[in-house]
Amino acid sequence: MNKTSLIFISFLLLTVFRSFAQTGETNPPLYPEYNLIQPKESINYKSAERSYYEDEIELRRVNDSLAIYLEGQKKLSFVALNITAFEEFAGFEKDIDSFLEFIAKLDLDFSKNSYQIRFSPGTKQIRVIERNEIRFKNFDGEVLPTFRHEVIFTYQPEMLEVNLYVGEIDELLVLKDAGFSEVIKKEMVEKEWFKKYEKRTFNKDIKIDETGKLGIVTYGNFEANGATIDFDISMGATLLGDQFPFREEVSLVFKTNKFNKWTQFKHGAFIGAEFYQFFSRNQENKVQLENSSFINVGWLFGVKDTPVSIFYGRYVGDDTGSFFEFNKNKFGLDVLVKSSFRIKYEVFVGSNDSDWINSIGITFPLIPGR
Repeated sequence: MNKTSLIFISFLLLTVFRSFAQTGETNPPLYPEYNLIQPKESINYKSAERSYYEDEIELRRVNDSLAIYLEGQKKLSFVALNITAFEEFAGFEKDIDSFLEFIAKLDLDFSKNSYQIRFSPGTKQIRVIERNEIRFKNFDGEVLPTFRHEVIFTYQPEMLEVNLYVGEIDELLVLKDAGFSEVIKKEMVEKEWFKKYEKRTFNKDIKIDETGKLGIVTYGNFEANGATIDFDISMGATLLGDQFPFREEVSLVFKTNKFNKWTQFKHGAFIGAEFYQFFSRNQENKVQLENSSFINVGWLFGVKDTPVSIFYGRYVGDDTGSFFEFNKNKFGLDVLVKSSFRIKYEVFVGSNDSDWINSIGITFPLIPGR
């Protein structure tokens, strides 16, 4: 560095220090001074799949849903961690006026653009995203938008969201006066849904025609929370000692009716047959296939989308020359990863002073039942 540069940098630093000193002595601070209290430190667990995502004003885990259709058009829906929260829910109608006052202060063009707007009445926060879709319908020769804007009211204490689908933003006033919350709550009480679905998954549509007649559609495949029997078929490969056999498994799965809506935790049991296929060469240098079979029994538990299985397996078949001749018993576990494949770890117990064998493999569900 030359002398001129050194002098320039020294002058610059001196000027900055003098500016800070003068600001501290004569000018008011840029930010107000806070009398901070030393906080108590707490240790908690933060899950990426937590139930409520505060930054996005969004529920991240829901079990139950109810959609309302008016003359074939979906106008509102309720999604919740547990639909029983709706029993004490005061209704979204009371929050429409404050929502309209809020968005009136924003520079949004509701006649030209389409929006998804999330609003938290509790925290008075709002989130706006532009949509790329508008739906129209011909009403007696006049084409009108049926779905331009999606307005979502999020209620964190109840773990409930109300989705409103409107063609024009002023339709919110019509929905406010219609009093859907009370109508739906009355229907739920009469049909004892709050009692029936406290632990069961709730998934229904209510359809109202032009005469005001009400029809209910129940989606049984989503509401089937009782004890069930399923088949599970999977195939894959495993690293077993110095071998790399292929593997197929067929299981009969019994799922209990125990289901925790908050954790989405389920239980079950299974029994199945597992087949290992070893490829090797004989003395004539020809490829030969050796099949070995196990009977597995195990317990299934965990969150419904990522269950864990623990199991015991017993070798069945001819002992002569089998890879498992001295390792006929095994214990293992497998974990379903994102509904696409399972990671499987097993320990084959040695007998007659033979070594125990560890294995790890991957399987792909062909007919998922676990």
